[in-house]
Amino acid sequence: IQQQVVALDGIEVSQAVQDLDHSVPLVAGKATIVRAYLTYPQTVTVRGELQLARNPQGPWQAVPSLGAAQLDPFRAGSSLGQLSSRRADLAFSLNFRLPSELTAGGDLWIRMGPIQRDAGTQLPSLAGLTTRMVTFRRAAPLRIRLLRVSYRMGSPPRTHEPSGTDVSLIRSWLRRAYPVADLELTTTAVNAARPAPFEAAQVNAQLLALRAVDVATGTDDRTHYYGMVANSGFFMRGLASGIPQTPRPGTVASGPTGPDPFGWDFDGSFGDWYGAHELGHTFGRFHAEFCGAGGGAPYPFPNGQLSGPDGRFVGLDVGDPSLGLPMRVLRGTVGHDVMTYCDDQWLSSFTYRGVFEMLGAEDALPAGRAFNAPVAFLEGRPEEEASNMRLIAALNLTRTTGSITAVLPMAQSVVDRVAEEEAGPQPSKITVRIRDAAGNTLDERGATFLPSVCEDPDEDATAGVVDMDVPTPAGSAIIELVVDGQVVDSQPVG
Repeated sequence: IQQQVVALDGIEVSQAVQDLDHSVPLVAGKATIVRAYLTYPQTVTVRGELQLARNPQGPWQAVPSLGAAQLDPFRAGSSLGQLSSRRADLAFSLNFRLPSELTAGGDLWIRMGPIQRDAGTQLPSLAGLTTRMVTFRRAAPLRIRLLRVSYRMGSPPRTHEPSGTDVSLIRSWLRRAYPVADLELTTTAVNAARPAPFEAAQVNAQLLALRAVDVATGTDDRTHYYGMVANSGFFMRGLASGIPQTPRPGTVASGPTGPDPFGWDFDGSFGDWYGAHELGHTFGRFHAEFCGAGGGAPYPFPNGQLSGPDGRFVGLDVGDPSLGLPMRVLRGTVGHDVMTYCDDQWLSSFTYRGVFEMLGAEDALPAGRAFNAPVAFLEGRPEEEASNMRLIAALNLTRTTGSITAVLPMAQSVVDRVAEEEAGPQPSKITVRIRDAAGNTLDERGATFLPSVCEDPDEDATAGVVDMDVPTPAGSAIIELVVDGQVVDSQPVG
């Protein structure tokens, strides 16, 4: 009589999204789950050990399973189709969380150890005869400055600001879903520069100004700035200041947050995935044009899903026990990419790899002060010695409105020519005018306008920010922002 033994149909090592070929890079130091897909001729519940080594000859370290797995003889086979029902349900795989020291950069060999019934009786097994090797790659840190933007609104007026839950959940979501092990996220609270209800483009202009000063005084120039606005007073639709195709961490974004579940997100804040979407734009990710998202680029999977119809890719959220979030599977044909407007969002392999590569390119940039930092902060020189000014403003061309956020003294040109080229043709109707105290025009030139991204088709498609350098002629007194010959805002020079 042939002995009944446990067989191994497959091993999957996942951190956020993966296929059985392990084509998605594994990030060194990131929380990692190994899923073993086993077969036994009878229905049985088992536990087991995983054996791991940094060298194919060992020494081997044993790691116990997180819980038990149900082995069902009707769920057997090693093909993609035969594994699909087990990959879609954590209860049908034997799952292991790797110790952090075993996820350091380099190769890792994996094989099954002893397997026993949940009651304790060991089962004969051939599963340990197969060894799998995977490689962990170093990833760049994710550097985020999160600004909790507060405002006053209501009758009587009260202060609205993001909660501690909003901050905790976006920090956790980025750590779980983004291709990073090292999340350098700092937070601060700021008052909105404009009275509510304001637009995201106005918040983004404020972020650009704050970032310029911060970088000049020591903040790493590779840090992304994101503004979070509570939706308890009004809903501010999120926008990014661009979609850079080359590494430009100075691209900023902002968006709303609050407890609204959107029909599918019940963790207490939608600001986590919403913020990850807007930040995705700052890492060069276009919309996946599904569920109403427009202005995008080609996406490899139908309907914005994490996978094609074959279910090759499966999402895995490792969870966060400190926030009461369990580990869960996101089936590739049910979950959707974070750059869509669909439900059940996560990072697809396509977006995951794109962010991974952009983070690496950004990490190669200098960490020091930006070339466009304000001279008064850099060298302590008096403002009148600056040869240029950096003008930062918000504009809505549809409404012909605008507001100057900051005029900073500069030592050299601040124009980002690559950003200007990627923004497309500049509107000729926007100019910046400099006058003396008597009202005489000393200089007038076209503005560098960066249109916002992530707008709905039925919204103003011409909101954005102006971020440019302008000269400081002798006698400069007033700087004006002009649209169609109309002065929409002005500020004293200096």
